[in-house]
Amino acid sequence: MNRKVALGCLVAVLLLLGAVTAQGAHPEPTWGQEPMPEVRLVSGDADTIVLDILTPRPTVREVQVGGETWHEVRVAGLATASEPGAPQLPVQTVMLGIPPGATWQVQLESTDRVLLEGPYRVAPAPSVRVARAGRAEDGALAYEETTLPDARIYGAPTYYPAEVVEEAGSGYLRDQRFLSLRIYPVRYHAASGQLEWYARMRVRVRLMGADLAACDGEQDGYFEPVLRATILNYEQAKAWRSRAPSTVAAQAGPICGVGPQYKVIVNAEGLHEITYADLVGAGFPVASVDPARLTMCFMGQEVAIQVVGQEDHIFNPSDRILFYAVVPSSRYTNTSTYWLSFGAADGKRMSTRSGAVDAATPYVPTHAVTAVAEQSQRYDSLFPSPKGDHWFWDDLSWLDVAPYTPRSYTLQLAEPPAGVANAVLRVGLQGYDANLHELNFAFNGVSLGSRTWAGPEYRTLSFLVPTTALRLGVNTLTLSSKDRGATPDGVWLDFFSVEYSARNVAADGRSLAFRGQAGPARYWITGFAEGDVSVYDVSDPRSPVQITGIPTETVRWVRLPSVWKRGGASAAEVGVAASGQDVSAQATANVYGVAFQGNEASAPRYWVGAPGAVRRPLSITADPVTNWRSPALGADYLILTDPSLAAEANRLVAYHQDQGLQPLVVYVQDIYDEFNYGQADPAAIRAFLQYAYDQWSMRPSYVLLLGDGSYDFLDYKGFGARQMVPPFLAPVDKTMGETATDHRYVAVHGDDVLPDMYIGRLPAATPAQAKTMVDKILQYPTAPGAGTWDREIILVSDKPDAPNYNNFIQASDSMYEWLGSAAPAYARTRVYYNPGVSGVPWIHGTIAAARTALFSEFNQGALFWNFMGHASEHQWVADRLLHVDDVPALANGTRLPVLLEMTCQTGQFHLPVASPAQECLAEQLIRHAGGGTVASWSSTGWGMATGHDVMQQGFYDAVFAQGIRQLGPAVAIGTVCAHNAGYSDLVDTFVLFGDPALFVR
Repeated sequence: MNRKVALGCLVAVLLLLGAVTAQGAHPEPTWGQEPMPEVRLVSGDADTIVLDILTPRPTVREVQVGGETWHEVRVAGLATASEPGAPQLPVQTVMLGIPPGATWQVQLESTDRVLLEGPYRVAPAPSVRVARAGRAEDGALAYEETTLPDARIYGAPTYYPAEVVEEAGSGYLRDQRFLSLRIYPVRYHAASGQLEWYARMRVRVRLMGADLAACDGEQDGYFEPVLRATILNYEQAKAWRSRAPSTVAAQAGPICGVGPQYKVIVNAEGLHEITYADLVGAGFPVASVDPARLTMCFMGQEVAIQVVGQEDHIFNPSDRILFYAVVPSSRYTNTSTYWLSFGAADGKRMSTRSGAVDAATPYVPTHAVTAVAEQSQRYDSLFPSPKGDHWFWDDLSWLDVAPYTPRSYTLQLAEPPAGVANAVLRVGLQGYDANLHELNFAFNGVSLGSRTWAGPEYRTLSFLVPTTALRLGVNTLTLSSKDRGATPDGVWLDFFSVEYSARNVAADGRSLAFRGQAGPARYWITGFAEGDVSVYDVSDPRSPVQITGIPTETVRWVRLPSVWKRGGASAAEVGVAASGQDVSAQATANVYGVAFQGNEASAPRYWVGAPGAVRRPLSITADPVTNWRSPALGADYLILTDPSLAAEANRLVAYHQDQGLQPLVVYVQDIYDEFNYGQADPAAIRAFLQYAYDQWSMRPSYVLLLGDGSYDFLDYKGFGARQMVPPFLAPVDKTMGETATDHRYVAVHGDDVLPDMYIGRLPAATPAQAKTMVDKILQYPTAPGAGTWDREIILVSDKPDAPNYNNFIQASDSMYEWLGSAAPAYARTRVYYNPGVSGVPWIHGTIAAARTALFSEFNQGALFWNFMGHASEHQWVADRLLHVDDVPALANGTRLPVLLEMTCQTGQFHLPVASPAQECLAEQLIRHAGGGTVASWSSTGWGMATGHDVMQQGFYDAVFAQGIRQLGPAVAIGTVCAHNAGYSDLVDTFVLFGDPALFVR
């Protein structure tokens, strides 16, 4: 056995040329003229894998970075390490298939080591950081690259990296367990300026404790090309594949009870009622159901309800259901889904207890109140608020900008303060830059002094405020800058709150919810505008307890729980009115009060309300029967979508059935229902996909997300867009933090981030947009002009930042040369922009000339378009080479390219926008009915262009060298290549806008 590998990501991804910076300093193309590294599989079994690694002599040259002279170290065919501040050295990664359960020991057995004297000054990898304090209106970030050597490395008297061979992670790629090894054939000793080159290495991997009994050796037809292209010992490792046990439990039977399921949607905490008319309107079988068997559930647990009138076992028109609802805090939804059905036995009911008062029980006249003012107006992807939602109220950097105008924010106090000395004001603030933050605080005109802290830290600042300073109604927090420095302080205001003691008064005249005291405690709650006040202990909202004992006779005072009706009583007897103010001098005040007591081990929470405080659900609807948790189901192609897009989803189903696939359409809301009890959460979608992967008789290989979504789940911006298929948000970008990563939906086997299914998105917000994109997919295979436009590859490049810094043109030239070798049957055209350059036909010295050439080529059509350079969500190149405003004029018709946008941000579909014209470039191109693209591979984040080089090389190697013409597998191979080369952030941030099952022409 002696398997040699010289190309592709089996070794390290065939990187075009090394790099010194984010894009790198590339020499002139020399493709095929340099010896290439090899990895030889000497032997391999379930106990031992032996590798020989051969690396040609590195080339070293001087480069200028940041005005300084450094050295670039390169080995043709290898990537360069990209750890910010660390020396950029050639790196090679090998993926080995290993058995389940095995542990490993990696040994470097022998080497041919050569010392390169130098002295050399190896350039450090750049880092990207937030460039300025202030933010744009949407909290958008501005970044800059810096190249600073890490003093811990460059000042150490040792070689870097410490190990020549190191483990680079393990996990599962589909059912294949893998171990990645990262190999550094060149190491650097900064103190002496020496390099050591390992021309030949033998590496032995010992495997111990393999669970061969768990192996099923199952072949995976649709994923086999990816495994063959990425696993070095592919043939041996096939026998070691195993399906992991499901981590998503199978749900037996209905969500609630045994009968039909009815969804009850609420949007506020409190006591709710469902009437006979409500049930009839929802189609509930009231005539045939014993009301004693009515059952209600929330988040998978039965909750106690009251069914008024159930004693006769008939649900009469006057009967009703009472239940106490909660709405947990969530960034994804502001409603709660309760489930109503009926059971085989009687349903859970609220218990009761007496609340009759004893005058000897300690009287508690007040309760603690926390009034909160919080608005979600600014989104910051870099910093999560304490709730984890990334939304903040206001940007306080403007306080530090002339004329230094203070800003005020208001808070409503609805409950009258009691006579306690001090209240507590809390202010939540997020620093978002490295500055010293100094702010002055005032509340209702009372100065509270200043506070200081530094850096990007979250602080909750507390102040004592005299209760006399509180106002019933509007209260004002005023913030101003203290230092007025040259650089504005970058600070977000998150919220502010006031904690104080309030009288036991129903300020709105309807209800009061409060936390009582542990142990014996007696309460007198007044201020109600009507009688028949109810009291519930809702400490456990799943099992409320009604406090009973109100007598039927009408009396001025009764022992509690009772309602004291002020029928002609003097105001002095009432003491306080509904407003909470002292009304002893007034003649009358039509208010009611209730007294009760408790004796609980821990502080109970009470809800006290008049009949008018009982809420009604937003909606009650019958839930269609679905059973996506059935292991008997199977499909190899899933379309997740919204019912409004069903017609286009069904067209894709018919198309893919003709291609031999077995597709299924699944509505996102049904996923929420079955995998999160009706509550919207992208994690439920991932749980569904994991269940289908783990449990279904036929496991999906392809996933298409048909629908748009944004990070504004609760529509704080007021644009009104629906979450057809929400983005999966995670802090995966090294620079900007949180961004959309559809990829995480299909990384379901193991703890790694590699895909276990192919995934793509058609970002439709309307049926018309969906139709346009589906039309393109269906028309693409048979579009006229075969053998002409579809044998053309267009390479577009931005201008270099400097000759040896972010030289996109040289990088694109390297790709041009490689494609000439790998795809000789395809014509290649270059469209480059480089101001001031003349004499080279494909390099355009003005933006006008570059745009003219770009649109001319685009309208003729091409198989692939490839862009390298700087970009934003709306355009290529700072000088606007291609902008979303240009898309409507593109006229390439059905001559649709697959676009690789090897840049940043152009795939940020998850940004909320006021109109479709503001969507990101990738969305605009695939939605354009007159042309545009059939698919694009685009980024939702930032990234190092050396990683982009690796990804595109893996993709094109799959298509042209390995003959893998389907988008899903080709993208997956490029993704694995980026992972192996150390660019795991790009694994997460790149999204395929298109059908993963589409075959490139």
